Amino acid sequence: MQLQSIRRFAAATLTIASLCTLTACDKVGSTINTSDFSKITSRDANGDFMGEMDVSDWTSNENWTTQEQKLFPKYGLYTQPDGQSILLSVYAYPNPTTEIINLMTFGMQPEGTTIEMRVVDKHYNLLAKTTVASLSATFDVSNLAKGHDEVRMYYMVVRGQDCVAKGHGDLRLK
Repeated sequence: MQLQSIRRFAAATLTIASLCTLTACDKVGSTINTSDFSKITSRDANGDFMGEMDVSDWTSNENWTTQEQKLFPKYGLYTQPDGQSILLSVYAYPNPTTEIINLMTFGMQPEGTTIEMRVVDKHYNLLAKTTVASLSATFDVSNLAKGHDEVRMYYMVVRGQDCVAKGHGDLRLK
């Protein structure tokens, strides 16, 4: 019964987050302490919640510090193209993981967009980066697990030089 309540709370939280109009691509200077990578949103191999939930993870409407923004130097500061908004929900599973992480995005990904991803350690050292053009991707993180307990994945949905959405999520490697 308690697990069902947690799942309903998590689903409601994700629904609220995904219904937000995403206009935060140009926001820099967060007042939130974003250096705490120890909290994660736990999901099993099927993507279902397992208990632990970090409400700051896998949202797409957030402020970034200057340090976080520098992970995407090609794009500088962003504005949302043509006043458009999208509905986007992102999550990764399983989390924690030992080898593979699946990234899923749900919602409307405008035509011609790609998702840029950066994985960093607690000191914001870049460990991996990739670009995908689909709503889902699978990543081998087994090489990152050596020497890193927690890492953060930053993601940015871009079209040309414009940011459409951005966010982050923490991953626990075991």
